[in-house]
Amino acid sequence: MYNRIKFTLEGGKTMENHDVKLGVIGLGGRGRGLIRTMLNIKGIQIVAVCDTNPDFFEQTLSSFEAAQVQKPDTYVDYRELLARNDIQGVVIATNWITHIPLAIATMKAGKYAGVEVGGAASTEECWQLIRTYEETGIPCMMLENCCYGKYEMMMYHMIKQGLFGEVVHCECGYGHDIR
Repeated sequence: MYNRIKFTLEGGKTMENHDVKLGVIGLGGRGRGLIRTMLNIKGIQIVAVCDTNPDFFEQTLSSFEAAQVQKPDTYVDYRELLARNDIQGVVIATNWITHIPLAIATMKAGKYAGVEVGGAASTEECWQLIRTYEETGIPCMMLENCCYGKYEMMMYHMIKQGLFGEVVHCECGYGHDIR
């Protein structure tokens, strides 16, 4: 049986000796939260951050100080971040209306794109991502925030241990109005 978690963990083994260098675009609450999480993951270096509001830089950089890691370079123009040759992937945590244009620009710059939810707001935006992938061969991942969190993983392990008997149906979710 296909197991997404095992697949993800196995895939990570191929990169055990190589740090991944990331950029982050969008330093509001979600972006800073993602940065704090990533700073605790071995093998990730955040080398550049970007926001159109430079007031967010101080709050963001304090997380790097607290984690005792090197501070990233800061940018107000995402194109400067994307022009860097040392960045392999970019986490996009901006407002929803900029997710797809930034993901496409990231992919066209030859970098993996990770986009916070909500991703596309229309079928046409989905097709734009598909066409960009077909053009560049660079994937874009939707960073669904409710798959591998501590509560989700706790439930997964409880189910695997048989604490609920045979689970035949489970449903959950949340919705965002992205108008």
